[in-house]
Amino acid sequence: MYGRVKKGLFFLKLYNRNNKMLINEYIPEFHFSEKHTIKVNATKDQILKTIIDLAPNEISFLFNLLFFIRSLPPRILGRDYIGFRPDTPLLSQLEKKGFKILETTDQEIVFGIIGQFGRIKRKRINSEVDFKNFNESESGKVVTNFFLAERKDNVLVSTETRIYMSDKKAKRKFAIYWMIVYPGSALIRRIWLKAIKKRSEKYKILQ
Repeated sequence: MYGRVKKGLFFLKLYNRNNKMLINEYIPEFHFSEKHTIKVNATKDQILKTIIDLAPNEISFLFNLLFFIRSLPPRILGRDYIGFRPDTPLLSQLEKKGFKILETTDQEIVFGIIGQFGRIKRKRINSEVDFKNFNESESGKVVTNFFLAERKDNVLVSTETRIYMSDKKAKRKFAIYWMIVYPGSALIRRIWLKAIKKRSEKYKILQ
């Protein structure tokens, strides 16, 4: 069942307890979220391989442009920011930027990041336990997954992002940030899913 608990500034959203996705183990309660899906005519193995191997040069120019725009705050603040290499798998590059692959199965990949997002300050995640236990003040954690649901004629691929903020001050700051970046964030994920579909289905034809 779904449920909501009013906590502080925002409603704290609860996941569907009948849903067995691994993402529930990392952020079962969250303040902000987004979810997108696409139907793919390929096997789960082909799709999973695509998600792991997909490089920026296989995704649209708009995808890379949106990521560049999101990199402007650290650039403006004088922080070092290394862009994406076009021919290197995107997930492996995200790991170098502070994300951690938390868990992988034959139908789900879960990765996350923690830190003070308003200050563009990230914390290193050494293990899955680090991520689950992290709860520093004025901070938050973000988890994203790709989940493959096998159906009769295709596979429904979904990607969900959940954000949990540790206190009221962090939630207020992130709410402003989220209102600004959400449209671009949603578009990035839809483009990413379309690229996964295109490569997976092409891979299936070549088999």
